[in-house]
Amino acid sequence: MSAASTLWPIFIFTLIIAALSQHFSVYETNELGNRVYVKKEKFFFGILLVSMCLFVGLREWCNDTGTYREGYIYFINATGNIFNNIKWSLGDSPGFQLVNTILKHLGLSSQSFLMFYSIVTNSIYLWFLRKYSNDFWLTIFLFWAMGVYIFTAAAMRQCVAIAFCLIGIDKFLSEKKLPFVLWVLFASIFHAYAFVFLVVPFLMFKPWTQKTWFLFGGAYIVGILLENLLGAVLSVTDMLGQDYSQSEFMGEGVNIFRLLVVWAPIILSAFVQKFIINSEDKVNHLFFNLSSLNAAIMFIALFGTANYFARLANYFLIFQTLSLPWMLSFFDFKNRKTLKLIVIICYMAYLIFAHVILTPFNSYFAKMSLFEYIKIIFD
Repeated sequence: MSAASTLWPIFIFTLIIAALSQHFSVYETNELGNRVYVKKEKFFFGILLVSMCLFVGLREWCNDTGTYREGYIYFINATGNIFNNIKWSLGDSPGFQLVNTILKHLGLSSQSFLMFYSIVTNSIYLWFLRKYSNDFWLTIFLFWAMGVYIFTAAAMRQCVAIAFCLIGIDKFLSEKKLPFVLWVLFASIFHAYAFVFLVVPFLMFKPWTQKTWFLFGGAYIVGILLENLLGAVLSVTDMLGQDYSQSEFMGEGVNIFRLLVVWAPIILSAFVQKFIINSEDKVNHLFFNLSSLNAAIMFIALFGTANYFARLANYFLIFQTLSLPWMLSFFDFKNRKTLKLIVIICYMAYLIFAHVILTPFNSYFAKMSLFEYIKIIFD
């Protein structure tokens, strides 16, 4: 069975709906020819939201899904005092355990458990992207092509933690610093590494200044010296309750094509450094710096095992889907259209490479129909 039977219908459908949502939104065009939204359309966005939540929520298996499902069925004890059944160390993700125990106590099936996290995670993701994107269609395309969306069907704990951190970032950008910290800490009880988002206040500087070079230079030094620094890395993971050995951090590095994908917006931005530095857009400065952090960690993943460093980098991958459209906005209208077409072709090629050539999508993903899920609910 080809990947087209599962992947492409939903991919094409969501891009059509995203295009309709963008078309029927009200916007103005500024002096640079960029779209500035006045009022964003809701009906088609709602269809997009429901379809993307359902696609991931109806999966029967994908990557880590089997492990999560088995953990929910066999290792969640919802009898007696549910608080007594929780392991409260940070490395054991007590928030995730507690929510799962409550879900099981309420009688939700393992499929509804998957659906619950799909709805929570993807609803927050899409809300955030819709609020901050200056080209919603392109952002949704990149959301697929860069693997952010498919990742929500794999790393459930990490993705729901990222979602909560996005709410925190939204609070931070509204000058609400205490709620930002509380949301990040809340996210950390679902996946301990979410605490890395506490770096956000230190990433409000203008891109391509000395601090940007310091970030990239630091990543280069860490990558080169990674084997010598593993002792410190393991000390941090021990504090978080994660028991890793040195050998687990050393292995096959990240795929070079995956590295190029996350570095593309950074490379593109180098051609419009002057405009970026002169920009006073603090929101997109932050998103670009978070994208740079993603690219920097992915560079380090060249020297260590992709399984851990690439997953750490994925905490910030979603910001690439916002930064790349912003980069394009600095080019004149003619060049922008050409570059957008090149971006679509290149990222489409990566999507095909990742989910058709390298690992066929249907070889690791299977889903039930909505009708079958409804039967499970009422049986």
